[in-house]
Amino acid sequence: MQANSSETPNTVNSEIIIKKEIKSFDISRLNTVKLNKELEKLTSKQLEITTKSTENEKKDDENKILEDQKEKQIEELRKQEEALNEEKKLIEERKTQLEEQKNELLALKDEAIKLRDIILLEKQNIETQLNENKEDFSKKTLNEYNLITVAIIDGKLYKDYLDRVLRIDTEIKLCRDDKNRIVIYSGPYENEKAKNEMLNVFQNKNFKNSFFTTLSREDFNKQCNY
Repeated sequence: MQANSSETPNTVNSEIIIKKEIKSFDISRLNTVKLNKELEKLTSKQLEITTKSTENEKKDDENKILEDQKEKQIEELRKQEEALNEEKKLIEERKTQLEEQKNELLALKDEAIKLRDIILLEKQNIETQLNENKEDFSKKTLNEYNLITVAIIDGKLYKDYLDRVLRIDTEIKLCRDDKNRIVIYSGPYENEKAKNEMLNVFQNKNFKNSFFTTLSREDFNKQCNY
């Protein structure tokens, strides 16, 4: 058989060499133990890489969770701090209000004490004056007393009302009738003219219900010297 004229000697030689190299490979000569070890190393390396990657991802997730928890805790602490500051502010405001109220109460207390002392002094003066009037009148031996009934009060006698009467006549008598009403008398009068003039004065000073009264000594003592 004649060789193909297109093939060169070099091509033929290369094929022969390749064939020889292929024929010379013997699979039985493979070191399977070594190969398995290498494969095992590769597999272990891959597993290690995969494990590390998983651990890193896990750590990243844990870090993210921790970071989120930290941010939530910080936000919660901030809210608590704001609430505490607001509560502190309210406490301070309430403290200031209580201090102001305390000062106002102390001022009112001082004013009340002063007013009480003034009222007690005025009351003492009025009682002294009335007692003196009673003593002077008790010395008289008249069987009948000519008086002016200035007012009959069924209830409480107020100081301002009494002051109005005293500004007209300081010799008034505070008595009580048989109905336990307060009766304010002016007198007694021995002079008819003086009695009439005083009645006009009382009526002109808005004591229009004032009128003349005559009491026996017994009735007068019963009403006014109790």
